[in-house]
Amino acid sequence: MGIRKISAVAATGAIILAVRAAVRFAPGPLLRWCSSNRATHAPLPSDMTINVSRVAWAVDRAGSYLSATCLERAITLVTLVRLRYWTQTDARLVIGAQSDPAFRAHAWVESGGALFGGLDEPYASLLPVRHHR
Repeated sequence: MGIRKISAVAATGAIILAVRAAVRFAPGPLLRWCSSNRATHAPLPSDMTINVSRVAWAVDRAGSYLSATCLERAITLVTLVRLRYWTQTDARLVIGAQSDPAFRAHAWVESGGALFGGLDEPYASLLPVRHHR
């Protein structure tokens, strides 16, 4: 692994640790921000898909070193993609669940049709909860 990849994984690991703390101490605002739609629903251009795939690779690699959950990885990926491609993508966190044969939950990222962190098994997407004041 080259020095650029090592530094990308190290930087991503630091962000995962910050996300881990945020999920533990202030999950509400973070989950609302990550699950909201921020831009158009246009598919990602092919060159952007390649770049987002590289970011996803760094998140997966750093996440495996830190034993990060799928939620921590998905939030980290949404954060990094939104910071880099703020107006060009609608990357958002999706949390889903299944109950056959036992209850399980999973988090992944959707962005203009591209899917990062998804599984082959079907999960029903849970809608974001809206709080009324």
